Parts: sequence; C-alpha cells; structure tokens
Amino acid sequence: MAGALLDGARVVTDVRKDNDNTDKAKQSQRKRTHRFRFWVLLLLGLLVLLPVVVVSAILLALRSEAGTAWVMDQIPGLEAVNDRGSLFGTWQADSLEWQGYGVNVAVDAPLVDWSPSCLFDLQLCLETLHVKQLDVSVQPSEEEQSSSGDISLPGFELPLGLRVSDVRLGTFTLNGSKVWDKFELDAGGSGADWKLERVYYQLDDYTVVASGRVETRRDWPVNLEVNATLPPPYGETWAIDLALSGSVRDLALSGQSRGYLNAALEGKVEPLASNLPARLKITSETFRAAEALPETLVLKNWFIEAAGNLQNGFKTTGQATLPGTEGPVELALAGLVTTAEARDIRLELSAGSEGKKGQGDTSPRNLVVTGKTQWQDGLSAEAHIRLRQFPWYSLLEGMEEPPVELRKLDGDASWRNGRYQANLTAEVDGAQGKAELATAIDGDASQVRLTELSAVTGAGSLSGNGSVNFSGPLSWQAALELKDFNPGYWVPVLEASLSGEVTTEGQLTEGPVPAMEPPGIWRASGAPALRSPPADWIPPPATGLCQS
Repeated sequence: MAGALLDGARVVTDVRKDNDNTDKAKQSQRKRTHRFRFWVLLLLGLLVLLPVVVVSAILLALRSEAGTAWVMDQIPGLEAVNDRGSLFGTWQADSLEWQGYGVNVAVDAPLVDWSPSCLFDLQLCLETLHVKQLDVSVQPSEEEQSSSGDISLPGFELPLGLRVSDVRLGTFTLNGSKVWDKFELDAGGSGADWKLERVYYQLDDYTVVASGRVETRRDWPVNLEVNATLPPPYGETWAIDLALSGSVRDLALSGQSRGYLNAALEGKVEPLASNLPARLKITSETFRAAEALPETLVLKNWFIEAAGNLQNGFKTTGQATLPGTEGPVELALAGLVTTAEARDIRLELSAGSEGKKGQGDTSPRNLVVTGKTQWQDGLSAEAHIRLRQFPWYSLLEGMEEPPVELRKLDGDASWRNGRYQANLTAEVDGAQGKAELATAIDGDASQVRLTELSAVTGAGSLSGNGSVNFSGPLSWQAALELKDFNPGYWVPVLEASLSGEVTTEGQLTEGPVPAMEPPGIWRASGAPALRSPPADWIPPPATGLCQS
C-alpha cells in the first residue's frame, strides 16, 4: 500500500516536471516571436520615416536662403545670379539659366511667391510669378520625327486645388523668334474643372484677352469669351469679340468685328485634326477695304464664306453689291484656296440687262475673270478676261461715259516675278461705227511694250507696235502703218484720211506740247511728209476740220 502511494507520487511529480518544461519552452518561443516582430516593426518604421525625414529636411532647407541656394547648386546645368529668398515662399534672382538635353533656357529677373500654408487646405497657391524676359533655344534633334496624325488630348485631374494669380511674363522668344511681348494669367480650379479669370496675350500691335471655363476631361469642353485687337489698315480701331463653345476637338465660334470691319462672324473648326477642317462665314452691310477707295467701290450687303481643310483646300464663295454711278453692280466670287495656291477663281461683275439709256438692249452687261494664282514658288497669276458691254467707268467716281464704248473684250493675261503679259482682242463703238482692236502686251512696273497692234474700222485700219516708259517722265516710241485711217472715227474733230507710215518718239514735259526727239514724221498718201511741231509751239483753238 505504501509502495503504491510512493509510485503514484513519483508519477505525479514527473508529470508536473514535464508540464513545467513545456511551459518554459512555450515562453521561450513567445519571446523569440516578440523580438522578431519588434525588429520587423522597427525596420518598417524606419522605411516609412526615412522619406518623411528626407522631405522634411529638404523643406526645412528650402525655408532658408542658404538651404535654397544649396539645393539649387545640386541641379546640373542650373546657374542663378544674385538669387535670394526661399523656394518655400518668396524667391527671386537677377537671372536664371539652365542648359541640358539640347535645351538652353535663360530667364531675366524671375520672381516666385507661393503659399505653403494652402497645402493644408489641399490647394496649391501660386501668388506671384514674374519674368522680365524668357529665351528658349532648342537644338534640332538628329532624327526629327514629323507627326501627321491628329493630336490626342490627355485627360487629367489634379488631386489638389490650384489657384494661380499675378502671372506676368515679359518677352518670350523661341529659337530667336518672338512668341509674345507680354503674357498674363489669373486662373484657378480643381480636379478637371478650371476657370480662366483672365488670360492676356500681346505680340506687337496684336492683343488677345480671354476668360471662361475649361474641363480637362474627354474632348475638353470649353466656354470662353475672347476679345482681340488688331492694327487696322486705316482708322483708329479694329476689335473682334468671339464666343467659343463646344470642345477643343470640335470648336464653334460666333462674334462681331468692330471698327475697321463691322461684320458678324460665325464658324466651326477642329483644331486637333491634322488637316484642320474649318468653316467661316463673314457677313457685313458695308466695308471700305482701303481709305482711298471711292464710294463706288465700297462693298454693300456682302458676305464671304470658306469651308474645307488644309489637305483639300477651302472652297470660298462671296457676294456683294457695288454702288456704281449708273446703278448697282453685283459682284460674285468663287474659288478654291489651298496653302500654296488659289485656283478655279471666278470673279463676275454684273450691271444687269435692263437696257442702256432707253435703247432697249437687254443683253447681259458683265465682266467675268477666271484664273488662278500661286505663291509657293514666288507669286504668279494667270487670268482669262471676258467683258460684254460692262460699264466699267461707272465704278470710277466722277468719270463720265467715254466717247468710245467698249462693247466686247476677250483676253488672256499672266503675271510672274514682276512681269506681265497679255493678249487682248476688243470690239468698240466709235463716233462713226464699230471697230476691232487687238494687241499683245509685255511689260513690268517701269515699261510696257505693245506688239501686233491692230485697229480695223469702217474707215481704214492701223497696225504696228509701240512702247511706253514709266520709269521717268512718261515717254513713248511707236511705229505704225496706216491704211485709209480716219482719226475722226474716234474723235470727230480729227476727221482725216491717212495712209502710210508713222514713226513717233517723245516724252511729256511741263509745256503744252510733248517733246518729240527726233521729230515725228507723218507721211500721208497724196501729201508731203508732215513733221511734228517744235516744242515751243502752242496749238491754236480748233476752228474746223482738216483733211489730207
């Protein structure tokens, strides 16, 4: 009995010892696990705190002038002259220059002021950005890639609000070409919604002021008011007020032009498309293109409209009324304009077919000019002219109907590099009947030469050639052959019958008679040769007709 009790006690003791050993092992395992967790958490804490410490150190450095200067010295290619202040507030310098990656940026008198305290309100506040002059030079890359595709708009939303005020930038040049003389901006917004309180752009005498809203999502919807000022060809002002709506991808515009041109404007444009599809219509009640134009050449109740794209050209049409002295003249214009030329041009002036001074002639009275012009390889132009009884003199204020009526004119003309050529045929009505005229013209701004000149009338004919010089005093040379030619066919007081050769050369002088050197010789059939009168000869008043 006693032995059994001892054996039981030993068993109980052994079990307790085993339990104690197990508890000690578990406690040791827990300690090792706790140590591991401690070091992991410590390492994670260091990884999290290290960037914070670095950023805090940089911010603290930027808060001081010395720290700002040290940070800027660490930026390769950046050089600041007499810089002062803190980038964590207000900073300025006499000049700032950066070079790198083929780009050279030079900034004159930069001033930056922003409010770090706005960050607590989840806003970035740029209070001031002033630059007196900005020059940017970009070296051309060895492999320049030209993109011919459409422009894609990025969509972005800022996690912070943005407030920009007092941005004032002076002259900006890019690779030596001036982009603007002045640029100013006041704006704000958050996410993808932006309000442009004021955008100001100036280049020479051109200024643009804009305000409104822009969304930087999808196609970038816009709603802007734009006011532009342009230098007028004459007068004091020329301003254009536009309302832009739609999106940056598909932009609609409407507005008014005031001053030099009083007109309504309306159109659409796709500025991101590579071929730039666009349509524009201008409508106005009256327009004087140049101050010296007479009232007869002032456009009345006119419009012009262009629609197309850069690839295929812009089809252009227009209509207007000119207040001629004999009644309104209708103007119609059509053509196709590309970046290199204008072709299929058709300009028509029509005076109606109501008859002339009660004579009952109802034939159309018009002038039609068709042709083309190009400016890619120097300015040149070609035209075909067709005139039918058009009262051209009615478009010249104060000019009466000439004694010789131009009933028909056909011809081809060209102009290139300052020289012009033309071949013309015409039918006219003189004092004693009809006549047919023809000539070939070749000249420039200083002189003109007429060859293959001919005039066939019911009273004789004339042929020959001649030239007129405009470079000094008006001078001429002519060699003509007459066959029973009657000058009275054109001017009744000169009634005569002339046959033979006529050679004349001279120039206009201040006296009543042009200088003729050598004297002109007029040989008339059946009469002795006639020489031109001396320079001091004063013609007597006409008292009758002279016939030889």
